[in-house]
Amino acid sequence: NMITAYDMHFNNTDEHKRDYINKVKQMYSDNQKTISKSLKVTMHYALGEAYYKLNDFENAKPYLQYVIENGNRLYLVDKAKETMAEMG
Repeated sequence: NMITAYDMHFNNTDEHKRDYINKVKQMYSDNQKTISKSLKVTMHYALGEAYYKLNDFENAKPYLQYVIENGNRLYLVDKAKETMAEMG
C-alpha cells in the first residue's frame, strides 16, 4: 500500500525521501492514463508530503493544491489543507 510505504520513508534519510519521490513520479508517469482519480490524488498527496518533509515547500504546494482541488471528500484533503497551513 502506497501510504504505508510513504509513511515508512519519513523515518529515513533525505536521500531515501528523494528516491521515493522519483519512484512515485515514475509510477504516476507510467500509469497516468489508467489509474483511478482517487489513486492520482493519493499519489499527489504522497509527493506533496514528501517534498514538505524535505522542506521543499515550492514543490510541495502544487501537489497538495491538486489534492485539495480534486480530492472531493477524501480524508487526504483535510491532511493536505493542514500541511498547506503549516507552510503558510
